[in-house]
Amino acid sequence: MTNGSINIEDTFADLNMSLIQSAGNRSIWSGQMDVSTVNSNLTVPLEDYKVPSASPAQHYMQMVAFVDKVFPTWLTKAVSGGIIAMYLAVVLLIGRAIRGLVTNAPLDVIISEMPNVDHLLKICHDIYLVREARDFELEEDLFAKLIFLFRSPATLIKWTRLKIKRE
Repeated sequence: MTNGSINIEDTFADLNMSLIQSAGNRSIWSGQMDVSTVNSNLTVPLEDYKVPSASPAQHYMQMVAFVDKVFPTWLTKAVSGGIIAMYLAVVLLIGRAIRGLVTNAPLDVIISEMPNVDHLLKICHDIYLVREARDFELEEDLFAKLIFLFRSPATLIKWTRLKIKRE
């Protein structure tokens, strides 16, 4: 201490740590703080601590540790926006996945259950042919017909139904 101010160097103390083998092959860390006359009035007073075994009273030291939480680097960007932003991102991602499953499921069922797609394939080929011939009005009509079929499940099923050939 100099003129009523505390030198930061005087607030630190040395700590000697050793690993001691106790009865029953248990390892116990033992620590002893070197208290000098310079920093004795700046440290926490040592108190007696009774160990549950039959050992004599021992001094213990109080330690205060400031530990920063360290996140993995891949998680740092997600956590940097805060926990609310991360929670919101997870909720929106799950909501989008569920919405995608629910909204696309009926169309997937209709498309996968079509028995005969030859008529639809013929319309698609006709669209490509009239596009090559640059007959854009006919291409527009065929495309409108295809869109109409896919918008109406009943008409789509009627068009793709297997037709029995009569002799």
